Amino acid sequence: MILYLDQGNTALKWRLCSSAACAGVEGRDDDDALMNLHRALSNIGHRSVDEVWLANVAGVEKLDQLTVALQKICKNTIRPLSVERHLAGVTPAYKDLSSLGVDRWLTMLAAHQDYVGASLIISLGTALTVDLLDASGRHLGGLIAPGWQIVKSTLQHRVADIVAQPSVLNFAGLGASTEDCVQNGASFMVLSFIERAIEQFGGIASTTILCGGDAVQVAGFVNADVVVRETLVLDGICVARRAYLEAADKNKKGF
Repeated sequence: MILYLDQGNTALKWRLCSSAACAGVEGRDDDDALMNLHRALSNIGHRSVDEVWLANVAGVEKLDQLTVALQKICKNTIRPLSVERHLAGVTPAYKDLSSLGVDRWLTMLAAHQDYVGASLIISLGTALTVDLLDASGRHLGGLIAPGWQIVKSTLQHRVADIVAQPSVLNFAGLGASTEDCVQNGASFMVLSFIERAIEQFGGIASTTILCGGDAVQVAGFVNADVVVRETLVLDGICVARRAYLEAADKNKKGF
């Protein structure tokens, strides 16, 4: 049993696979107890996993906590991933690879694996990120902006008398209360950023991909053809695992 983990800034997404195939049982957990993961393992008749491949953007402390929790279900090495200069045909644009989020790199691996031609990858999570990948796998650069939750919460914390409301993206139009105006305004900012990015860079790309936690909610409002791949990071972890194992096999054979 193989476990792929995407530890973001707000939640942990995971996928359990019975073989080297990328498809499997998916879920998420919001704390280190990993109750949903344990429940999923039990439902498929397992108490442990053979491999763990992990992408973490939540910092060293979170990685340490997660590693302790994972050691209860995996006795083998837990493999935290880091950005490589060349892997699976992808070459990042950054000179300092340590400053490129591993989640962004993994979405590039998955996009390059699954789509012919250039790809524009837009991730909608805690941050909004844009990355452009040419047909050869060369990363042409990207953008980072505050995500919807950050825009909304910043305004609520900085402006008096704005009451926090349930977090739902809303593109209905004009609000009839301050709270609705904040929620709708933040939603429009996200949508405008996405459509501007597509307008400016989408012409280069054969495929525009929306991924991340808010991708499904936003996709229907984007005035462009997009592909929704909510768990593209997990797909990228699978691609990375395969590339590492293929490289190790070649080294054993003396290639």
